[in-house]
Amino acid sequence: MDPKLVKLFLVCSFHVVLIYLLLHFKFSRKFVYFKNFFVKVTFSIIFFLSFFILNEILYDNYKYTLYIIHAALLTIWYTELAFYLEKYFWRDFLQNQLPFSINLLLSFVLMINAGYFTLMFIIRILETSRLY
Repeated sequence: MDPKLVKLFLVCSFHVVLIYLLLHFKFSRKFVYFKNFFVKVTFSIIFFLSFFILNEILYDNYKYTLYIIHAALLTIWYTELAFYLEKYFWRDFLQNQLPFSINLLLSFVLMINAGYFTLMFIIRILETSRLY
């Protein structure tokens, strides 16, 4: 198999996992149709295919644009996860001992670090010349 396709498949799978987590934990609370497993998987597959095609188009010609798109999408995913983490994890875990702003700051610090390391990992995957 072509190493380029393997790299793009791996990078797109990171994004699909993050969007599935958002659909499962955050958006299934708001939207009833996201509670269905089949709908979440179908939405994830459609996102994967469209994002894979976009990555394949941009990989050879516009590599820096591809990095910016990855950074923007990771920012969106991890910001949404930070809001979810503050609302449904830190409030219960810390038993509302800390104010809202400190919980939100703690969530953003954790998610910014996760997003940074994910972006650096994606960039390293895309810049490698071989995959073994």
